[in-house]
Amino acid sequence: MSNNPYRMGDLAGLGLRDGLDGGVLGVVSIKVDNAVQAAELLRGRHASGLTALTAHEVVIDADRPEVQAGVDGEALSFRTPVRCVISPRALRVRVPRHRPRGVPAAVAPGLAATA
Repeated sequence: MSNNPYRMGDLAGLGLRDGLDGGVLGVVSIKVDNAVQAAELLRGRHASGLTALTAHEVVIDADRPEVQAGVDGEALSFRTPVRCVISPRALRVRVPRHRPRGVPAAVAPGLAATA
């Protein structure tokens, strides 16, 4: 899950977002039952086990009292159900004016105005 969806069209776009201020959560679900399905994931959005959605709220439930998740590279445990919501523009993010990749330049002036 992410603040705004990541690009899913090709391997080169994975890990990039067009912005952080769209007001939606990006949700990616992967289901793999065999090696063939794992190989299909390299095709991106068209893989049968890959689902990409956007939402304003996501509730994750399980048949156990806690689930493990990675948050910004840190392994954490959460009591279920886990409720995730988006708070648009709750965080100010400063980015270099002449960055090589990431948020399109057309968005930069709006970010600069709020910082």
